[in-house]
Amino acid sequence: MPFHKLKLNQVFGISPNIPEHTYVDRNNLDQQFNYLVGSGSHLVIHGASKQGKTVLRRKNLPDKKCIKVQCTNRTDIGHIYSEIIRQAKVNIPTEVTNQISGSAGAKAMGLGFQINGGLNGGRSEKCKFPDFSLDNINYIAEVIQKTDKKVVIEDFHYLSTDVRKKLSFDLKVFWDCSVSFIIMGVWSEDNILSYYNGDLSGRIEEIDVRWKNEELEKVLEMGERKLQISFSDQIKKSILDDSNGNVGLLQLIAGKVCFASGITDNNSRSKRTISNINSLANCRSQICKDLVPRYRLFSEKFSRGFKNEATQPIYESLLHICMEASDEELRLGIHKDIIGERLKHLDIEVNSPLSDYLKRIDNLQSISGVSPIVLSYNTDSQKVQLVDYDLLFFRKYIGENNLPWPWLRQD
Repeated sequence: MPFHKLKLNQVFGISPNIPEHTYVDRNNLDQQFNYLVGSGSHLVIHGASKQGKTVLRRKNLPDKKCIKVQCTNRTDIGHIYSEIIRQAKVNIPTEVTNQISGSAGAKAMGLGFQINGGLNGGRSEKCKFPDFSLDNINYIAEVIQKTDKKVVIEDFHYLSTDVRKKLSFDLKVFWDCSVSFIIMGVWSEDNILSYYNGDLSGRIEEIDVRWKNEELEKVLEMGERKLQISFSDQIKKSILDDSNGNVGLLQLIAGKVCFASGITDNNSRSKRTISNINSLANCRSQICKDLVPRYRLFSEKFSRGFKNEATQPIYESLLHICMEASDEELRLGIHKDIIGERLKHLDIEVNSPLSDYLKRIDNLQSISGVSPIVLSYNTDSQKVQLVDYDLLFFRKYIGENNLPWPWLRQD
């Protein structure tokens, strides 16, 4: 077998590319994805951050086969549909474009539009849409169908509640037009689109991306073979424990440990063993330092609540409760009733129903620029759950590295 030289960053570490040398098809998830994409239903892919949602999609549905819409906390429904039309290469006259950019409902009465070559065997096709509007879902569905591409809405969790609701109702119309979307985001809740629009029940399939420990171990083993290295049992167990079931964190730690051990490629005549526990400790320290600004921003923004000053003590106390909870509680979720009891112990009075505050924690983080979000509320289970497992790592090792706790409560 010919020797193929590989660099460390082609095997371990955080990368925008598909990790072809350490990609694990978990329990035939690739086959499941491909079946669901072709089923005609909308597909929702969700779970904690850095769990390989985008990698799963790109591995089985390349970007060239997608109309990809990246959402932010400023994205409205008009931006989503304008981006779909732009990527579908529909040319709209300049004077009309200026109108549309400001409103999802701007119309171009009786104007001709051109769909560029590439949509129909390389030939341009001119069409007339007497009542074109970004509110015309049937027209947008026709445009999508002509591209033979799948629309992918990424980072759905950043959208405001109003935009989520609007898109959820539009998705029913798209389904009626035989156009299905892929919706991706960071949240713990199943059936979130059906929550916004009950008519989507039975028209949506979901994949909740999770990793088992043996699957993560397989990632390490594949990387070991490619780099011609061997992690000692202690190092391997520590990496798996520190990853907290998160493949992104596992990749990050493994890459840093290899680099700290002098491994930068697979160009070695003999297998090298990584066993220096001090190298792992130094990597933990560096990762924690890198995470300090993120969690400082999260704690500051979350504890302030919304602009209404009355919400600040409640969200500050919610943060305190979550940060004092055990790892298991954060993974499984803290029930609303338990949060209510702990708020009473902190002498915090909640005038409105507690669920009103909990339902808004995802949006609070999104509008505050916390990316990715750290905590998410599941309306079905009525639990607050952790969706950023880096926090467990950070919380575990921050004390060992003499770093300040960003969420320290001022009594």
